[in-house]
Amino acid sequence: MTVSDCIILTTMNNTEQQSSFPQALKALRARYGLSQFQLAIKLGKTPSKIAQYESGQRNATRVGIAEIVEALKATPAEHDDLLMAAGFMPDQPDVPTLIEFATRGRFPDDDVDILVARAREIAEREHSRSEERKA
Repeated sequence: MTVSDCIILTTMNNTEQQSSFPQALKALRARYGLSQFQLAIKLGKTPSKIAQYESGQRNATRVGIAEIVEALKATPAEHDDLLMAAGFMPDQPDVPTLIEFATRGRFPDDDVDILVARAREIAEREHSRSEERKA
């Protein structure tokens, strides 16, 4: 990935994040009945950092999202929802989501790994089905 690819990707993620990640985080935090202060304590962060995430002033990373999910003891589906709200590929993407991310053309290397692994799973499943039909 080139420097210009990273700049374009960051711009894409920032735009998406500005619109949906702050609301998704706020809703998830509220669902677990925590204030910004309480979540910050669980994360070992300052309350202002949580406020910056929820106002869109600070961008989340995959690692930061994983830390939030772990602190909340959120479900895998909630983790994936938060990842997608921040513009990242979910850990367990369905086929339409894979297609959406593949057609973007540029995404982080860890998303490429997820994309390739999921594509292999789908190909193996389709191969098994094909073999069963032949038998």
